[in-house]
Amino acid sequence: MRVLITRPEPDASELAAQLRALGVDTALAPLLSIAFQEIEPCALAGASAIVATSRNGLQALSRSKALNAARKLPVFTVGPATSAIAREMGFAEVITGPGTASALAATIPEHLAKLGEGLLVHLAGDRLAFDMSAALARSNIVLKVIPAYRTEPIKELPKAVVDGLGARDFDAVILMSPRTAEVWQRLIEQAGFASRLGQLTHVCLSAAVADKLQILSKPKIVVAQEPNGQELVSLIARLAAGH
Repeated sequence: MRVLITRPEPDASELAAQLRALGVDTALAPLLSIAFQEIEPCALAGASAIVATSRNGLQALSRSKALNAARKLPVFTVGPATSAIAREMGFAEVITGPGTASALAATIPEHLAKLGEGLLVHLAGDRLAFDMSAALARSNIVLKVIPAYRTEPIKELPKAVVDGLGARDFDAVILMSPRTAEVWQRLIEQAGFASRLGQLTHVCLSAAVADKLQILSKPKIVVAQEPNGQELVSLIARLAAGH
């Protein structure tokens, strides 16, 4: 089984290594590049906790002047992988969410009584798939969005990927965010493959990702049971075993 990995680097190479260890052949085609933004310490003024809905937000923080101040605060993370990075960065109090931004927003109010009142700060990208500020406002919680990173889509698929799709060399493609799925659709249509991918299984991290696959002609779609990297790797392993 040969799988095309579309997530940004360095996460793409890390995922490829995990899959190769399971005997799965991989090819890399990052559809987005990540540009980290500087986070100044003053951005955390008055904060009682930090919210991280992606690893990229924490990686931006790790490169910033605000890191030392941030580590003194509790951090709400979207799921286990993000929590692991927060602990590696030195956060002492890490509260792990169920795996999606909407599910994390639902769990935050029950923890705030222990943390005390104050501002929450969200380390966010330039594209938000879920409006956490509005969700928390319903519980009278104020969330300040801090721009932490930007995503830049590639302009066209690499020639090796186009050739591989034409030769049906790939059995599956991994899509891990709604933004990536949007870019994939645009580039596939641009390359003339929108109606010719019947053999390709689209492995999606969540239903929100799968919902973006609207223009492809009857795509094969499988969705991870839980929206985290470990479950996605397990899903790929099951697909490879039945291939």
